[in-house]
Amino acid sequence: MSVSTISVDVSKFRRVTRRALQYIKDHYREINGKCGWHQNLGSNKTGNVASAQALLSLTYFREGFGEKHKVIDSIIKSQFSKPGDDIYDGGWAYVTNASLIPTTECTCWVLLSLQKEQSSIKDSFEKGLRWLLNNCSSKDGGTAWGSTRFDSPRTYPTTLALRVLSSYGYTDTKQYKQGLAWLENARNSTDGGWGEAGGYSSTFLHTAHALIALKECGLDVKSEFIRSGCDWLLESFHEETLWDEQSVLAGLIEQMEISVPSNIGILGQRVVYFHFVIPWIITALVLCSKLSTLQSFKAVNWLLNTFRDGYWDHPYLRYLKNKPMSATHDALLALSTFESKVPSPWDEIEKLSCSNGEINVKRKREPPISFWRRFISSKITRLFMLVVVIGIVLGITGAMPFIWVIATFFLSFLASLLAISVLKK
Repeated sequence: MSVSTISVDVSKFRRVTRRALQYIKDHYREINGKCGWHQNLGSNKTGNVASAQALLSLTYFREGFGEKHKVIDSIIKSQFSKPGDDIYDGGWAYVTNASLIPTTECTCWVLLSLQKEQSSIKDSFEKGLRWLLNNCSSKDGGTAWGSTRFDSPRTYPTTLALRVLSSYGYTDTKQYKQGLAWLENARNSTDGGWGEAGGYSSTFLHTAHALIALKECGLDVKSEFIRSGCDWLLESFHEETLWDEQSVLAGLIEQMEISVPSNIGILGQRVVYFHFVIPWIITALVLCSKLSTLQSFKAVNWLLNTFRDGYWDHPYLRYLKNKPMSATHDALLALSTFESKVPSPWDEIEKLSCSNGEINVKRKREPPISFWRRFISSKITRLFMLVVVIGIVLGITGAMPFIWVIATFFLSFLASLLAISVLKK
């Protein structure tokens, strides 16, 4: 790369994240007793994945939201409950397409978003995790996850499932172990990346998801799987177009025809994923200890520069009046991951730059008023006041000439200022 030093505008970073979080809050909806968000923000309905991603976005930046309990209640009420039926009981479905059967992706997003609430809604979590384990697919010789147990295993749902099971401590289950082995075996040895499924050509999007899952599942960043995947992403970077997938910057479409046996009576279940690629690459690189690379900094700047007034456009969905929740979530995840790995408290940073593989942090200068605050609260100042009081008493009683009292005041005041400046008490 021709650029050797690149900086991130910290003040712009803060403005962007604050505005995006407010935009999410502004598009909260309560419709027919259901509370939350829809993937098309501002639509006259709410959905499980969009609501989960909105809650996650707020959580990333520790942002409070007064209606959170209403959203959680709506999500829990939409959980399928059919005791004894493993295909349905405990899962979550999409609102629009594929609304009649639970899917891995939807269930995983809900479980990821409500993890901190598991003590108060324990039954729902246990049912959701049980559904996830019961709907692992063994089709086409692999044991991992598709959208349902009837689909062939694919990278995207498998990475989500592994992240959920790892975060809830289900790493001793056979499904987790087999799914992790499937993901490792699905890597393309030619370039070190992953495709939509085993045997598919590598994409930046699926490679990023695989790296995130492997890192969250405990693999060392120096392992062959993570090292080779990161190397491929870094080497594929282009200074002008970054990671250009399918000739459309930052976008990738993944279409799924969900397989359901005819005896269940549900046909034509289809989901189209409009993936926002670059945020996931940023998240993967930063999680895998590639924060101090020009590629990571360049990509973060790209996110900041493509931010609109509250949201990010998806390359394939710019024509939509109602902007996609998923694009804003993905961008906020990337920015929060980047912020969390910077080796200094974010609020103390004035300028952040990367040069020759090292992070350079310029801290904010201490405000001038802080000196006078030190002066007022210092023990030296109290000693100065004691000397002044003694001088005044001696002057009043005639034990000291008045001119000496004034001299004592100024000399002790100057001595106090000098001492505080030197010692920085």
